[in-house]
Amino acid sequence: MIVIIDSLAFGGEAVGRADGLVLFVAGGVPGDELEVRVVERKPRFARAEIVRVVRPSPDRIEPPCPIAHECGGCPWQMVAVSAQLREKETIVRRALGRVSDKIDPILEAPASLGYRTRVKMTKREGVLGFQARKSHRLVAIDHCVALDPRLDAALNQSRAKILAKLAEGDSVSAVISPKGEVGLSTDGEQLIDVGEERSHVTSPSGFQQASEVQNRVLRALVRDALDVGGYDLLELYAGDGNFTRDLTDARKIVAVESDRAAAARLSKNVSSARVLALPSEIALAQLSADKFDRVLLDPPRAGAKEAIAGIARLEPERIVYVSCDPMTLARDLADFKSRGYEIARVQPIDMMPHTSHVETVVTLVRAARA
Repeated sequence: MIVIIDSLAFGGEAVGRADGLVLFVAGGVPGDELEVRVVERKPRFARAEIVRVVRPSPDRIEPPCPIAHECGGCPWQMVAVSAQLREKETIVRRALGRVSDKIDPILEAPASLGYRTRVKMTKREGVLGFQARKSHRLVAIDHCVALDPRLDAALNQSRAKILAKLAEGDSVSAVISPKGEVGLSTDGEQLIDVGEERSHVTSPSGFQQASEVQNRVLRALVRDALDVGGYDLLELYAGDGNFTRDLTDARKIVAVESDRAAAARLSKNVSSARVLALPSEIALAQLSADKFDRVLLDPPRAGAKEAIAGIARLEPERIVYVSCDPMTLARDLADFKSRGYEIARVQPIDMMPHTSHVETVVTLVRAARA
């Protein structure tokens, strides 16, 4: 069938409508006229693959990576960066439309290639690579244009040693520090210092943002939004202290992280913080008698549904919510609004060009009581 692509979806696929069906099409660009073949049909939507581009969108470009159509890592490489930004901002506005119209323009990444300072690759059939789109098949990678060139070169130089250490199906995680040091983790905890002015130890196998440059922007936004000087701060889902390290001028910091290895690193990275190695909802129950002026949360993709009631009971003046999923963010913001909080600002950030990932920083303030 013939379909006109309308938009891009969170998750990476393009969206169009034909014959009464909503179609998700990998590799489509908004404005494309495509001939497609349906490969999966559901009651409310279908998935299709491109047979040919009948009329290309003005925003369709030649992907900078020769295997972009095959690899699942950068599904939007055929979309002009300006269109990617427009679509990401639209995804956030569409998701949050019922809870807020105070959404600032998305912050563009300074570079669309060579920005990734962390990566995870898997070994299958004697090669290292990334997972193919919508498949368990591995795409062998010799060179990745999304990686920081220093990290890409280091992985190529160490490829034989890495493969020798990995069993079939195992993965290697790698991180490059701002100073150019590379940390690899193949079979356990290996630490690397990714600090700038002062030490900050992390694990290649732990969570970090993919782009160190945009992570600095994100950290600055969070710090400005919290305005922590002289206030008591509770941080939930704190990891190993990515945000905590910038907030040490708070009068008191309690940082909560359920992963014990990350919590141990957090204690070393920010010695002034009281660290609780507990799930957030359990920590909130234990802290119910405490007072906090500020709460910061950076939950995983599933959001913070179980923590919201406990946060609201603390009655902080300000809450800063960092989200990587606009849909669960919208659900959680609606819950906060029902508990007496107003949304003061929403700031989307393009953390990972050529992907659908978008980070959003939301500032909430406690509504004045009548």
